[in-house]
Amino acid sequence: MSVLTNMALTRVRALRQPLVLFLDDYHLAQSPTSDALIAGFLGHPFCRNLRLVIISRTPARLPLSTLRLEGDLRQIGMAELRFTRAETLEFLGDTAASLTPAQIDAMMQRAEGWPVALQMMRVLVREAADGTSNALAALNLPGRDEDMGRFLSEQVVSSLPSDLRKMLFATAVLPELSPDLVVAVTGDGGARNLFFQLADCALPFASLDEAGHWLRLHPVFREFLAEEGLRQGIDQTGVLRRAVDWFESRGDIDRALAHAMRASEPGLAMAVLERGGGWRLIYRSHRGGGPLFRAIGEVAGIDWTKYPLTTLGFAIFHAKAGQIKAAGHYLRLVETTADPTNITLAR
Repeated sequence: MSVLTNMALTRVRALRQPLVLFLDDYHLAQSPTSDALIAGFLGHPFCRNLRLVIISRTPARLPLSTLRLEGDLRQIGMAELRFTRAETLEFLGDTAASLTPAQIDAMMQRAEGWPVALQMMRVLVREAADGTSNALAALNLPGRDEDMGRFLSEQVVSSLPSDLRKMLFATAVLPELSPDLVVAVTGDGGARNLFFQLADCALPFASLDEAGHWLRLHPVFREFLAEEGLRQGIDQTGVLRRAVDWFESRGDIDRALAHAMRASEPGLAMAVLERGGGWRLIYRSHRGGGPLFRAIGEVAGIDWTKYPLTTLGFAIFHAKAGQIKAAGHYLRLVETTADPTNITLAR
C-alpha cells in the first residue's frame, strides 16, 4: 500500500492544475485502511491541487473538524439535496405536461423533495397505460412499488449496520421518533445511541426540533420499512400500544390517543381519555380538547358504559357545538348506566 501511495503522491505533486477526484459509494469501500489513506492525502503538502468529492451513505472517518476550521470542507446533506418545486418541475420535464397542477402538488407532497421518490413516480406516470390514472393511483402507495422496494433494500438499507436496521424495522410503524420513545417501544437501552446514528447515515428524514431529538422518516421510506418489519414478524400493534403507554405516562394525551387510533384500538383510545380526565379534557386551558373527542366520535362498537367520564365529555362536546340532541343522548347514557354510588361522577 505504501508503494501505491507514494506513486499516487508523486503523480499528484506533478499536477499543474487542480484535479477533482470523485469517490462514489465510498461506504462500500470504507475501512480503517481506506480512511487512513484518504486522510493522509488530505493532509499531505503535495496534494494542494487535489480536491476530493466523497459520496457516501455513512460518514467518512476523516479529520472533518480540522478541515472545516481551515475552510477546506463543504458538506452537502439530505436537506440541501431535497428538490424545490422549480427543481421538481424541471426534473419531471415532459412528464409534468400529462399531470394537472393538483396532481403535481400531490406528487410533490408525497415525495417531499426526495429525488429517488420523484424518479419512481415519474417512471410510474410514464408507464401508466392511460397516461395518468393508473400512475396516480399507484402514487398513493409508492412504498409498495416493487422497484422502489428493491432500490431501498439494495441501495439504502443493506448498507446500514444490522442493529440499526433492526431498530428501523421495529419502529417504522411510528410516525415520529425520539430516543426515549425508541427505547420505550423496543426495550433496548442501546437504541438511544442507534437513534443518534441516523443523522450520519444519509437517510431521508426531517428533524422536527432544533435539538434533533424528534424526527420523521420520509413516508415512502417509512412505508417500506414498516412492510419489511411485518414480513420479519414485528408486532406493530404491540409497538403502538407501548407508544401509547409512553406518551400517556408523560401526560401527552393527544399523541397517546393518536397512536391508539393508529393501532385500530378505539377501546384503548377511550381508556386513555377516561384516565386523562374524560370531560375535563374539554376545558384544558392550553388547548381545547375538542379534537380529541372528534377523533373517535365516529368509531362504532364502543362500550360506553365503561367510560362514563368520557361519555360526559361527548355530551359537553356536542352541546358546545350546538348539537343538543346528540348531547342529550350521551348524557342519558351516563345517567342510565353509571354507578349511582359514584359520588364524584354524580357531581
